[in-house]
Amino acid sequence: YAVAYHLPAEIAKNNYAFQFKDLLEQHIRTMQRVQEYADLLHISRITLNTSVMAQFGVSAAHLLKQRLLEELKNELLFANRTVSQLADDFHFSDPSHLMRFFKQQTGKTFTQYTADFQKGIYE
Repeated sequence: YAVAYHLPAEIAKNNYAFQFKDLLEQHIRTMQRVQEYADLLHISRITLNTSVMAQFGVSAAHLLKQRLLEELKNELLFANRTVSQLADDFHFSDPSHLMRFFKQQTGKTFTQYTADFQKGIYE
């Protein structure tokens, strides 16, 4: 098939990047470390990061944080969960760690973000 259609026969190196994105969708609530995903793929963290960087132009950690942030925003706005409940749902060791992560990523507290959303200010 590969020869007939002039396609490369070897597996693309960026295949790990797509597998990583697929695993993010499955495990974002329970796994927030790149090493955990690398372990699932049976590759090194460096190999995973190189593949993600080549395919998407950002680090694996950046991609993971952005996906986690989007999931948190969605839960915050539409699931009517408290910060403590979200911290438990997403396996943060403490609600303050979750709040610190959110503020680092958005520049806003949960309250500020929710208030802005209700005013029609979207990010």
